Amino acid sequence: MFFEEIDRTIQSFFDDYPTRAEIPAYNELVVEWLPQLPGLHPQLVQAIALEHFFFFQKPEMWQSYMKKVQKQTLRPVSQQVYASWTCPRLFFGEIIDVSSPLYLKVRHAITGEEIFLRRETERVIPEGMMTYTYILPDGTLEDNHYLATSIFIFFAPEHKPVFEKFAKSHRADEQLLLWQALVANGYNGEEFTTFESNVLKHAEDFLVKHERDFKELRIVLEDYLVEERPGARKEAAIAAGAVRYANENGLIEPLQMTVKDMAEQFGVSASSLTKYYQDIMAYRS
Repeated sequence: MFFEEIDRTIQSFFDDYPTRAEIPAYNELVVEWLPQLPGLHPQLVQAIALEHFFFFQKPEMWQSYMKKVQKQTLRPVSQQVYASWTCPRLFFGEIIDVSSPLYLKVRHAITGEEIFLRRETERVIPEGMMTYTYILPDGTLEDNHYLATSIFIFFAPEHKPVFEKFAKSHRADEQLLLWQALVANGYNGEEFTTFESNVLKHAEDFLVKHERDFKELRIVLEDYLVEERPGARKEAAIAAGAVRYANENGLIEPLQMTVKDMAEQFGVSASSLTKYYQDIMAYRS
C-alpha cells in the first residue's frame, strides 16, 4: 500500500502540471526541440522535454507541489520519504547488474555513481544496455535505492559510446545535445522500452482471465499505442482504460463490473483508468 501511495503522489503531479499558465513556456521548449530531433516521434520529444522543463527549468513547480503533499501527509514514514524528494534528478548510464528481481544496478555515465533503480516491470533487461530517467528515493529508506519518476528509456549497447563521449564534454543539463547525438547515431525511439507490448499483455491477460476475446481490442490498442505514444508510469493504466473502452463500445462481451472494480483488478487508480479511457475515446473519435 505504501509504494502505491508514493506512485500515486508522482502520478498526481504529472496529471496536474504544467498548469494552464505554464503551458505556453513548455510549448516553446517543445517547438525548439522538435526540429532538432528529426526521426524521433513527437510524443517522445514532448515527454523528454516535459521532464527537462519540470526539473531543470521550473523546479519550483515540483517543490511547491511537494510542500502541499507534505502538509497533507500524516504517516511518519511517508513524511520521511517526501522530505527527501527535493527534486527528481536526471540519471543516465549503463545497466551493470540485473540479478535482483526488484532492482537494476546502474552506473552513471558522468559521475560513476552506482545506484539501485527499482524495476517497473518483469521484462528481461540485459546488462550493458543504457538507460535514461529521472529518479527519486524509492521509499525503502535504503542508501542508493531509487525509482523512476516517469520516463524510463532503454538504449541498445551500440549507443554506449554516445553517452561516454557526452560525459566527457558536457553537463547533465545539456540534454538536447545528448539526444541530438543519439539521433545522429541512429536512435529512432525503437528501443524506447517494450512499453507497447507490456500494455498489450496487461490487457490480454485481463481479458483471457475473464474469458473475453482480445482480437478486436488488440487492433484498436495497437493503433493507439503506435500513433499516439501515450505516456504513463504504469502500463496497466493504459490497459485498464483500453478494456473499459472495449467494454463500453461493444468490442467484447460486456463485463459486469464498476470502473472502480476494474481499476482495482489492474492495480491502478480509477482516475488513471479514466484518463486513458478518455484518451482512447478522443483518439477513436
